[in-house]
Formats: sequence, structure tokens, C-alpha cells
Amino acid sequence: MNIQDLLRDNIKSLKPYSSARDEYKETSDNMVFLDANENPYDNGLNRYPDPYQFQLKAKIADIKNVKVQQIIIGNGSDELIDLLIKFNKKHRL
Repeated sequence: MNIQDLLRDNIKSLKPYSSARDEYKETSDNMVFLDANENPYDNGLNRYPDPYQFQLKAKIADIKNVKVQQIIIGNGSDELIDLLIKFNKKHRL
């Protein structure tokens, strides 16, 4: 059974939420996103961490001498296992 066959067309055509941080990647270091409840006053805690962990992945890749695309970071092993299962189901591995 394919779950796509169970979905209505209007549900299939929905687009995922896109935040301003995703839309303005080039300038996001200098911007405050009030839509994400970020504080405009720089106190060291006014910004949410990068949800894609770009800087952390780049540093780890440099230290381990691998490509950034080979790094995956999660909130504990449960999240990583969940991501692996979803990836395997999506790609039928």
C-alpha cells in the first residue's frame, strides 16, 4: 500500500512551512527574525542556534577530514535512529 494513494490532492499540494531564516540564508547572520521570537538586543542568548548546524558540521568535517555531507547531527540516538528509518523507508533501502 502506498500512503500517497490515501491522500487527497489538496493535501498533496501543501507546501511545507518556510521560515525567514531559510529564505534569507545569505544575510541571516546579520538579521534578527522576530517571527522566530528572537530578541533584537544582542546579549549572547538572543538567537536560536542554527537548526541545520552548518558551522558545527563544517568544523567536524574539517577535523575528521570528511565532506560536510557525510556529517549528521541529532538530538540523541533516538532522533538519529528515527531519521535513518525514515530515510530507508523513503528511499526503499
